[in-house]
Parts: sequence; C-alpha cells; structure tokens
Amino acid sequence: MLAAPLSAAFAGNHLMGLVDTAIMGRLGAVALAGTATGATLFFIVSVFGMGILFGLEPFIAQAIGAGEEDKAYRHYREGIVLSLLMCIPLILMLVLSPFVLPVLKFDEATIKAVQYYVIARAPGLAFMYMYRTSKAYLQANHITRPMVASTIIANILNVFTTAFLAMGDQALQKVGLPAIGFAGWGVFGAGISTTFMSCLQWLILRHYVAQQRQTHQIDDTQPIQRKALVHLLRLGWPLSIQYLAEGGLFALVTLLMGQFGPVILSGHQIALQLASFTFVICVGFGSATTVRVGHAAGKEDRAGAQVAGIAGLIWGVMFMSVSGMMFYTFPKQLAGWFAVNEQIIEAAVPFMLMAAIFQVVDGIQAVSSSALRGIGDIKIPALFYLASHWCIGLPLSWYLTFGGGEQDPVAMWWGLIAGLSFASVSLCTRFFLLCRKPIKRML
Repeated sequence: MLAAPLSAAFAGNHLMGLVDTAIMGRLGAVALAGTATGATLFFIVSVFGMGILFGLEPFIAQAIGAGEEDKAYRHYREGIVLSLLMCIPLILMLVLSPFVLPVLKFDEATIKAVQYYVIARAPGLAFMYMYRTSKAYLQANHITRPMVASTIIANILNVFTTAFLAMGDQALQKVGLPAIGFAGWGVFGAGISTTFMSCLQWLILRHYVAQQRQTHQIDDTQPIQRKALVHLLRLGWPLSIQYLAEGGLFALVTLLMGQFGPVILSGHQIALQLASFTFVICVGFGSATTVRVGHAAGKEDRAGAQVAGIAGLIWGVMFMSVSGMMFYTFPKQLAGWFAVNEQIIEAAVPFMLMAAIFQVVDGIQAVSSSALRGIGDIKIPALFYLASHWCIGLPLSWYLTFGGGEQDPVAMWWGLIAGLSFASVSLCTRFFLLCRKPIKRML
C-alpha cells in the first residue's frame, strides 16, 4: 500500500524524461543526443546531493517509528537548508560540465545542444532537492497522495509545455491550432519545461508538509544548528558515493557512447531511459522498504525489519521479471515509441535486449540497498557499489568494447550487467546477515 503510490510518483517523474526523449526524437538525432547527454551530466552533478538527501529517509522514518514527530520535522528542516547550500557549488559545476565533451570527441552540434539544455535545467536543481526532502518527510508519515497528485499534474502539463517550448508552431499545428510565429527553443525549451515542473511539484508537497506541521503543532522557530548539518553530511556522504558509483558508471557509458555517433548514442539512450523507468518504479518499492524497515528499527524490532525487507524484495523481483520479459519480447515496438527514424530504432533493439537481462538483479540491488538504509547500514554498501561498478563493471565494459580489434558499443553493457549482479548478491546477503543481530537506531 505504501509502495504503490511511491512507485507511481517515481515513475511519473521519470515519465517526464521519457516524454522529453520522445519529443526530441521528433527533432532529430542531434536534439535527442543533446538532451540525453545533458540529462546525463545533470544526473552526475545532482547525485552528489541526492545521496545526502536519501540519507534523510532512515533518520525521519526511525524518528517517527519511535514516536518523535518533532525530531522528524527537525530533520526535514535540516534537509531543506542543506539542499539550498549544496546547490550553490553544484549549479556552477553543472553549467561548466559540457566543457569535458570535446575531450570525449563529441561533435560540435551535440555539444552546443548539451550546453543549452544544462543551462535551462540548472535552476531546477534546488527545486528537485527540496522536493526530495519534502517527499522523504511525507512518505515516512505514510502521506503519499501529494506525491501522486503532483506527479500527475506535472506530467499532464509537461506534455504541452515541452512540446510547445521545444517545437513551437510545429506542435500547435499538430493539434489543429494556428501558428503564432514561434519556431521553438529545441532542447533549451525542454530543459525550461522540466525546471518549471520541478518547482511546481515542490510547491505542492510544501503545502502538505505545512499542514502536517500544523496538525502536530510542531514548533519550527528553533534555529538550525550547524552541528546538525555537519552530522547529516558526515552520515550521508557514503550514500552519495553509492549513487555516484552506480549512476556514474551508467553516465560514463553514455558519454563513451558519444564516440559512436548520434544514432548509436540515441539508440543507447532509448534503451537506458526505458530501463531507468522500470528501475525507478522499483525504487518506489525500495523507498517503502526503507520506511517500513526504518519504523521497525526505530522500535528496535529485528523481526519486523527482516519481514519488511523480504516483502520489498518479493515485490521488486516480481515487477522486474515482468519488465524484463517485456523488453525481450517487444524491443522494436518499445523503441518505436521514442523515435521515428528507422536507423535509431534498429540501433536501440540490441540495447533493449541487454537491458532485459539485468532487470531482476537491478531490482534486487535497489531494494536490498534500501532495506540496509532503513536499518542505518550505509558505509559498507557504498564500498560494495564501488567494487561492483568500478572494479568489475567498468574494466569489463572497457575491455569488451575497446580491448579487441573491432569496437562493439553493445558489448559495453556486459560490464553493467556484471556490476549489477555482484551488487545484488553482496547487498542482499549483508541484509540477511545483519538481521540476525540486534538492531539499534541511528540516533
């Protein structure tokens, strides 16, 4: 019951990215590759802060499980302040990030498209962080409708705003409206639309957080202590390493794909977007698992934490098994949703088949890491992710693609599969081993 709306919210947020991909696919390979690469750079930069904010989830969940609503709200406020502070250097880093692309042999047209996209997305970083913080507080209180409502509203508006801002008169004429002399802003328009939707979603959740504060008559006049922010950073940075280890490898693979031209890069991005879509739904099961395990940990209930973790794993495996079968059975049809160019569709099919292979292990590692986060185990999983993706996944990807005579971009995905498989086994094993011991609260 908790995971369904959370998965819907995660999926809805990612669906906006799929809509952007589909619209950019109508504007050509350069627009699609520019949006894909820009989104990748946005992710690489934003993941530094996302890990810290994901670290808020067990703090808030364990406080609520222990009946300490005031402490949970204080953690939420600390997250908001930290979100704004982190954005100052990260926005600058994001704007400067396209300057690495010439080193990776990207063509001039794609680099220019990427620059426009990241400039448009940069202000949305603050809104995205504050949305995530608000979401962590509401979901720990089992308040999930605002996430679903904000996602539905944002997705409906995003279709129209992205199409209009990116395509201009072309989009108006497709729905039977007269032209107004606006040619569209291309990838810049898609980025502006996404930024606006992030702001809208945060404002909706902020309203419900304020209602929750009034209901519990929480005093929010106490100043945020610098010591608390430093403590949150100290405990949350391993999660940043964890998400950077996994997401960074996928992002690096996308950047390396740029060497094979915009058609191969677009095909890779279509498959990766679809695989990411199923993954974020599984992250919904993971977030619910973090909350339920965190509530049990707040009560120091070892058996309850184990049952919550097993339930999350069962749902994650079942869903990812179905999605893997869909990718394997209908690769060309699914790729056709995002491109009209037959070359791009054909390029996406082998990547789709590779994505089908790692669906189940991807689901296991997503839920088991979330279960570990719920009981406060953060540092060791970060080491597992580093070993899985950068000591196993990256070397294998590089060797299979560039180590032989003929370079095969599809072979790069075997490294991704190997890294995810090792992570799923190690994380799942650690969770069940820790559940044999007494569980204590993080704070």
